[in-house]
Amino acid sequence: MILEYCLCVEGDIVPFPTHYEGKGYDSPAEPKTTLGWKEAAEVPTVALLSVTKNIREEGLRILLSKNVWRLSYLYDPIDSKDHERKFWENYIHLFRYITTQFDMGDASQRCLRQITQDWMEPELLNVLGFSEEQRTSLIHDGRIRCLIVTWQWKQRLMEKMKLNKLVLGFENLFCPSGCCRSEVLDQFFFVMGQQGPWYRLEPGSWSGLVRPITVDIKEKCKTKIEVKGLRDVEEQKLIYERWGLQVEQSSTDQ
Repeated sequence: MILEYCLCVEGDIVPFPTHYEGKGYDSPAEPKTTLGWKEAAEVPTVALLSVTKNIREEGLRILLSKNVWRLSYLYDPIDSKDHERKFWENYIHLFRYITTQFDMGDASQRCLRQITQDWMEPELLNVLGFSEEQRTSLIHDGRIRCLIVTWQWKQRLMEKMKLNKLVLGFENLFCPSGCCRSEVLDQFFFVMGQQGPWYRLEPGSWSGLVRPITVDIKEKCKTKIEVKGLRDVEEQKLIYERWGLQVEQSSTDQ
């Protein structure tokens, strides 16, 4: 009871904020809702985790399972920050409350630059016989693929979690160029599949890089799903048709 009082905070804990989640990150007006993992180590109550082995184990369980954690995409396969990846993977069995944003800003800048550079070569365009319009279309599609990588990374983690509640945010889900939304939403639901990203995988169901079909239906039904950022009735219908989720109103109307 005392540990819960000391270690549970209001709002989301953002261990590794992205550039758009970093707005107000150091604001003293909201120190708890934007608490980062490194900053958490400096909070006096978190020092309780170092008292004894038993207190550490119980305290860590409370800290991770009783609070709401923000799952942000910062993992670049080429330039990974290993401590961030290991944090989610090492404690993946403890998280119960996750919130995550699917945002146009998640696409890796490295990936976006590479896509643009690949299709800016005049010699390549001449060899392939592509028009300027075709080149623009190819760059646009390639940039969306950079965004898809971020969805798949989050999905691989969420599939392994035993969540009580998952909050999905779509407020700023556009293509990385910022010119379209409906096409990106279609791609999003196609990539995530009919089961949605919160199905929990059966233990041992992975086989190399092959994506498993087996899912834990009972665990899925236990997860409460909240959807934010849908812009109109058509988007609400779309998420109902794809995932069977009934969204009464978008967050923009709340």
